[in-house]
Amino acid sequence: MGGGKSVPVEVTKDISTIDGTIRMLRSVAKLDIGLKLNESNGEMAAAGLDNFKIRQVVVRNAIDYGRAAPLEGNITGDVATAPSLPTQNGRSRVAFNPDTQGNGVLGKIYLAESSNTTSATLDEKVCVLVEGYYSEDPDNPNTATTSWYRIDFYDGEE
Repeated sequence: MGGGKSVPVEVTKDISTIDGTIRMLRSVAKLDIGLKLNESNGEMAAAGLDNFKIRQVVVRNAIDYGRAAPLEGNITGDVATAPSLPTQNGRSRVAFNPDTQGNGVLGKIYLAESSNTTSATLDEKVCVLVEGYYSEDPDNPNTATTSWYRIDFYDGEE
């Protein structure tokens, strides 16, 4: 795939590691968070689930300042050899509303390069929090009690 895209990776409740490599030359990552994601004509779509709807997606501890491409000296050919982090990097918490069906947040989340390996605690690491409504009976949807799910990012060496 061209244009700085990686092959889509499906994250399920049973996944503990991702097989393969997610390559990123640019220092910006686009995240699509959705239920039953599929790609059609180069665009992602979320088909959704009958028993779970997303209420919101929160990006936590993302840096406020970033670079669009690696610094000179941090790239060899088309491979970034070192992170290109800015010296000024405040942290933020940003919430995103899902599509009207509660199936996903697509085409809205972009993250600047960040180092989760230098964060002292789990609370300081960049992560995505997904809040949603789980219903045992899809014909009687739960719209009162939410559950939270955390998605962490790790260095390939961890």
